[in-house]
Amino acid sequence: MALRIDSQTASDPRALHIALTGDLDADGARVVRRALEAHIASGRLDVTLDLDRVGFLDSSGLASLIVALRRAREHGGDIRVEASNPRIRRVLEVTALARVFKLGPPARAAA
Repeated sequence: MALRIDSQTASDPRALHIALTGDLDADGARVVRRALEAHIASGRLDVTLDLDRVGFLDSSGLASLIVALRRAREHGGDIRVEASNPRIRRVLEVTALARVFKLGPPARAAA
């Protein structure tokens, strides 16, 4: 499934919420990498990524998230990840990226 990105800005000019829908595979990773780099370059350094609707996440998808995290941190920002999908959370936990990213509670659980 092709990846769709829905972004929502906040009153804080540094903050951005991005919801991803689809597969975060090699094709999706390229899309996410470009989008996150553009947002970070524009000053949106505190990004929340909502992975609730991501059906598949592979190493290229993880790499795109790590690159974005590195860029955000280079500029004093950070990336927080939210995911309710147990498979996606498990991938983040098994790869130890749950400790690297700020892994927040699933968006639906927080509501």
